This record gives sequence, C-alpha cells and structure tokens, in this order.
Amino acid sequence: CGKMELPIVGGRVWKPSIPTPAPRREWVREIRELEVDISDLGFGEMLAVEGAGESILICNVEGEFFALQNECTHGGVPFDPAKLRGHELECERHGARFDIRDGRALALPATTCLRGFEVERRGRMIRIRIDPA
Repeated sequence: CGKMELPIVGGRVWKPSIPTPAPRREWVREIRELEVDISDLGFGEMLAVEGAGESILICNVEGEFFALQNECTHGGVPFDPAKLRGHELECERHGARFDIRDGRALALPATTCLRGFEVERRGRMIRIRIDPA
C-alpha cells in the first residue's frame, strides 16, 4: 500500500476530518433455560408449561420432543384445545395447522410460523433453551 498524498487547498494541506467513533455498545444476549420432567408425557401427547417468561408447548412424537410457542399465530390464543397428528399440530379453534419440526404454518388461516425452541433430552428431563426473540 503506497503513501497517500494529501491535496493542497488554498496554500494549506487539506486534511479530511476523521469522525470520532461512536461509543461502543456491548449487547448482552440473555439466554435462559427451562428444565421439564417429561416422564409422564406419552407418545402423541402435549404439555403446556410456563417458565422463563414464556408459555411453551412440548410435543412428544414417538419419543422425540419438540418445544414451540404455546400461542397460535392466527388467533393469538394458547393451543388448548389442539390436536397432534404425527408432526402436525392443529389449533382446533380455527383449523390452523403447523409443522412442529420447524414451526411452518401449513394451513390457513395461519400464515406466520411458530417460534421453536432448542430441546436437549437428559433422561426423564428435557432442557429447553430460550433465546431472546
């Protein structure tokens, strides 16, 4: 890289003003975890839990556990009542359906995905990681 020559303006060397950098902001990302006993949650069953400032619906599909926001994105109401058929969750209020693996909306009237949470199984407990939205 070569040396940059500064232009002469009005007999003086022109020096560009260098803005003072803005103060650095440190963002703290709060990550919360919730542990839930799933020993009584059978295949095809769901469990609504409250914790870490969230309402979460836990679904057991053949021993694989999924955790989603417990609120239909269409009606803004908890999934009570709801049906779980395989990996498909249906809100019985208006028929909105979602894929619990990734939260995708599968049927109208829902058009917005559900928020999902990372799940780690530890014996009869699961740990749900709740990242800020």
